[in-house]
Amino acid sequence: MKKLVTYTIIIVLLAQLVLAGELFNDEVKDNVPFYINSIKHVARYYPAAEKVSLLAGEDRILIRIEDCEELNGLEYCIDSASEGINEETGDPASTMELRVLQSGPELDIDRSISDDDPNLNEEIEVTATITNIGTERAVNINYEDKFPSSVKVSGAYADFALNRALWVGSLNPGASQSITYKLKFQEFIEYESTAEASFIFNNKVNKKKSGTTTFKVQTPYEIGDSISSRSVSLNEEIEYTFSINNTGSTDELNVKSVEIVLPEGVTVTNRDLGLDRVGEKVMYSGTISAGGSEIFTFKFKSTKVTQGELKATFELRIGSTDFTEELSHKIGVGVSEILPEIKFNPTTVKGGAELEVEAKITNEGDNTISGISLDMTGDIIDPRGWRQIELEPGKKHYAFNKIMNAPTNDEDKTYFMKISGSYRTASGSVMDFEAREEVTVLAQEKLVDLTPEIEIDGKEVNVTLKIKNVAPYKVTYVSLIDTFPTGFKSTEGTRYIDIDELAIGEERTAYSYIVTVPDTYTQASFDITHTFNALDQDEDKVMFEKTTSVVIGVAAGDAEEEEEEATDAEGTEGEEETAEEEAEEEKPGIFKRMWSWIKGLFSGDGAEEEQEETDELANESEQGLETSETSQKEDKFE
Repeated sequence: MKKLVTYTIIIVLLAQLVLAGELFNDEVKDNVPFYINSIKHVARYYPAAEKVSLLAGEDRILIRIEDCEELNGLEYCIDSASEGINEETGDPASTMELRVLQSGPELDIDRSISDDDPNLNEEIEVTATITNIGTERAVNINYEDKFPSSVKVSGAYADFALNRALWVGSLNPGASQSITYKLKFQEFIEYESTAEASFIFNNKVNKKKSGTTTFKVQTPYEIGDSISSRSVSLNEEIEYTFSINNTGSTDELNVKSVEIVLPEGVTVTNRDLGLDRVGEKVMYSGTISAGGSEIFTFKFKSTKVTQGELKATFELRIGSTDFTEELSHKIGVGVSEILPEIKFNPTTVKGGAELEVEAKITNEGDNTISGISLDMTGDIIDPRGWRQIELEPGKKHYAFNKIMNAPTNDEDKTYFMKISGSYRTASGSVMDFEAREEVTVLAQEKLVDLTPEIEIDGKEVNVTLKIKNVAPYKVTYVSLIDTFPTGFKSTEGTRYIDIDELAIGEERTAYSYIVTVPDTYTQASFDITHTFNALDQDEDKVMFEKTTSVVIGVAAGDAEEEEEEATDAEGTEGEEETAEEEAEEEKPGIFKRMWSWIKGLFSGDGAEEEQEETDELANESEQGLETSETSQKEDKFE
């Protein structure tokens, strides 16, 4: 009987899971931020543990592949995950299939519209379907679709007093309600329509909006324009063309005026007959018979650097109805169509704190630009360069887009970042672009001294790390961990520790371990990174890294050379680097006791993970928890 009860509970839980409202269902990338309910999320895949670390706002959870975990009333499910590497950068580029479910009532709205581009006084039909995709009954649902006074709403669900469609009711989980209403647009307008359904659950008003539909009543004319280029070199001509079509079948179109204002400093070099030039304006007026059209072209250029706007205003009349239309284009002479941008958030940050950095270029032009060269330099990131970039109109290329930890210094310091490059215009001239921004990093208070002690015995390196509190107060929630290159294994001891508090002046041995140099390693030295996290007296997070370089000789040499290598290594004892270094750009901030959750990656059901797997993941963590963004995408484009 006990087994039967257990199975029944499992079935009920599964049923609730299936019925839960789905807030999110999409592929997410390693360390690429995404948003659910306006909360920033970042996921990180750890293949060795078959788990995903998910950061939701300030909270973090671990989710096994093909499993779900609850956080803040939401159910996060990882359906699958796959490893990947960005071939250009060598960074991880894994992907995960994530679903986010919410219990309780949840509504979905689907609107079907017969015509969103109606003629004047034409009646169209809207069918709205409201569905409860949640797990509980939604009561007192209020669905409304509002319209301006020039739109007539009719049908069984029309609320004439407020000129809206309205339905009030309740829905069980999985149930739907479809309603139909009609609209008649009685003026030439363009209107963005969004319906909304609301209900109260747990004393909270929940709202759900439909997709937005733009209604545009067809006018009895069509206006169009084209421009040869929005960015040219000095003294290079730009050609602008506009057209006016009278689409009516009976009435004459009166073009009261067309006024085209050009950027300051521009000279008109050629214009069609019928166009007038007044200073930096080009003018036209006339009439167009029913079914007729007019098209005009003129050219202009500038001998000095110019950046501004071409603005065309059309004043038209058919019968007794007046119309006004405006078209505009940004114009640059001697100005790049590639827009470089750098953003630091925040622009002033405490050393060791999280710093969001974005550096990108955008094609602001109308045409695809090829052969773009881009260089990124600065004293807060490693320099990089790209060649032969191709960007379609509106597309972006990210040189850097990550959340990193600000460098740690004993005094305030200003850092800079610059992206610059060039490309050739359609006429063959070279166009340069550049952006430079600065960020102020405030001094980070020194809390502890870390002293590593290294002993080398052939391919085995004995590491002991000592820690001393040098702050004038106790330091709490201390976490320490050592990481080293992939392939290195710790065979004895431990290389991480959590300390509840360090008293003023307290000095102790944090941990000792042995790390083995792999036979395939051919370098003469390797680095051990000591990562420190704690809370200061204001309970602010403090994080820094210190790197110790261990000189080992040729680690993968023949056995007969090992004794000589060990002797050489002993000669270097005590010479390892002990100065605190700035946090690497790839390492993000982690809240108190950050490594506790990393070790939790390996908590199996009743047994610990194998040591080799633990080492592999810990090495992986040295690179990770960084929130790299689209610089990890294969094509690097948005």
